[in-house]
Amino acid sequence: MICKSELSLMRRLLNVALFACLLSAQTPEPRPGTLRHLAAKAKQLGHITIEVNAPTVLTAEIDSLADALREHSVLLVRLRDSFTATDGQSDIVTYYRFRLLQILYRGVSDPSLQPRAGIFDDVQSDEVVVPVLGGTAVVDGVTIKMKSHVVGFETGPDYLIFVTCNPEKHVAELTIGNSGLFQVGPSSELKPLGNPDEPLVKDIRLSYLNSLRLLTERLHAGK
Repeated sequence: MICKSELSLMRRLLNVALFACLLSAQTPEPRPGTLRHLAAKAKQLGHITIEVNAPTVLTAEIDSLADALREHSVLLVRLRDSFTATDGQSDIVTYYRFRLLQILYRGVSDPSLQPRAGIFDDVQSDEVVVPVLGGTAVVDGVTIKMKSHVVGFETGPDYLIFVTCNPEKHVAELTIGNSGLFQVGPSSELKPLGNPDEPLVKDIRLSYLNSLRLLTERLHAGK
């Protein structure tokens, strides 16, 4: 025979089980491909950190320096800060805040580029913010490292970058990808960060000897 205390305990346990079932039914499974789905799968496997590749972003096909200058600006910049955040349900984006040292060539402005609210809202007149797909974020207790297809920037060295930009909003995009990225060496030599066989990289190497001075003279002459 079941006593009253046992019956009361059984009822409480049943209520807890029913509540858990209802809660589970009301909480939909994360959509496949989202960061929350990746985090859930990682937890099932007992992982607290995972690495994934960032989605591939199509970049502009550039045949030469002259081709690049039709739609791109060329900036000399130095990294000041960076901030990483999730963007939507599936992406992690790192926002690089650069000090704008010099506009070597001003291309066509792209007004469709807009800054993300809450990210470097205090950007200064001598700065530009460049978002890059990839970075590290914690989602539902799991650290997700999204490996970017764009090389990482470091504090210290100067960079020469080819971008499309909206100068009024101080935001730019690396639409050429790594092919339009160069680190400036101590003797003002340009060190390509992309594939040395890319047409733009080869043009700058063969025509301007990877010299910032020679390239700058060409860019100023083209203004």
